[in-house]
This record gives sequence, structure tokens and C-alpha cells, in this order.
Amino acid sequence: MTWQDIALKHAEKDAPHEACGLLAVYKGKEKYFPCKNLAEDLGEQFIIDPDDWVKAEDAGEVIAVFHSHPQVPPFPSQADLASCE
Repeated sequence: MTWQDIALKHAEKDAPHEACGLLAVYKGKEKYFPCKNLAEDLGEQFIIDPDDWVKAEDAGEVIAVFHSHPQVPPFPSQADLASCE
């Protein structure tokens, strides 16, 4: 099973809330780390639990942030684009 499959299952499980996670290089391979969403409005935004970030970072190099868009199309929102800056 690929990290993409694992992330998709996580997003399906968390729907209708936004799922979030981290992609890290772990033992030379990309691995998905599901994270707890701490946002107040779980259907519209995400805040990754800092403890989950530390766990992923301790395991390997974090290379990407993942989150789902269960209520809107799968394109970056204005908030997503601003966060990338």
C-alpha cells in the first residue's frame, strides 16, 4: 500500500472533517504520518497537533503537509496558498 492510499483512507475516515498529516522520508522511503486536527472548525480548516509533528520529525525528514478538502473541490484555497508562503 502506498502512502497515497494510506492518506486517502485517513481522509475518508475523518470525513466530513478535514484530515491532515505529514509526509516524511523514513528509512529512505516516503511515509505518511496521520495527524490530529486541532482546528475549531474541523470541516473548513486544519491545525496539525504539534505532538504529531514532533513524532513525524523524530522519525524522519518532513517533506510535505497533507490535508483533505471534504467540503470543497480539491484545489488549494486562498488560506492554503497564504500558508505556503
